[in-house]
Amino acid sequence: MKVLLLDRHALFRHSMHEVLAQLGGVGSILEAASMADFVRQATAHDDIALVIAYPPSLDLDLADCISLTRRLVAGARLAFFRDTPDPAVEGRYPEIVFLDRAADGDTIADALRGAEPLRGSAVAFGDGASATPAAGPIGLVRASQTGAAASGTQTGRCADLSFRQRQIMAMVAEGLANKEIAARLGIAEGTVKAHIHAVFKALGVTNRTQAVVRYGGALRQAG
Repeated sequence: MKVLLLDRHALFRHSMHEVLAQLGGVGSILEAASMADFVRQATAHDDIALVIAYPPSLDLDLADCISLTRRLVAGARLAFFRDTPDPAVEGRYPEIVFLDRAADGDTIADALRGAEPLRGSAVAFGDGASATPAAGPIGLVRASQTGAAASGTQTGRCADLSFRQRQIMAMVAEGLANKEIAARLGIAEGTVKAHIHAVFKALGVTNRTQAVVRYGGALRQAG
């Protein structure tokens, strides 16, 4: 089983390696410390079975992080750490594991064992025995089906982006502001804004988070 671990703090990622060792059946652990790392890892691997993420590492709130992760890593078990509970969001996703940042290793391991996979996702913990659930959360299945139907369109839209626009999208994924992108590329901030507006229009989105989600999803389909 392949796990994608997202947290900006190296010490926390290291401690999660020890927790995952308790589960058994973990073949490899991919790490990400930023939005750029996360998108790169998620689009480079199509066999990720479990994603463990801390939304502030992406500078996203919990709801946006869930949306991004579900689009980039369809079919995986999901677990999110949070500093404080968010009942309004968490109540909509009973299949996702939500963990206190201060939880101990045994509590985390027990919760991860109970994480619910999507329909058609083979999972294995402990003795390595695999099982494929007959059905999964309706909302997630619909999201997966919708993403599959739209993948060709998304890939085509991203193929229309210029080299400069792709450069800028990579920096947007890193969380850089327009001013920082302009300084890195040696162009005017207004030019960066114009490129980002063109990307939004090409991808059919209205903000940066949506752009990263759609762009990352298209990269995964193309790769």
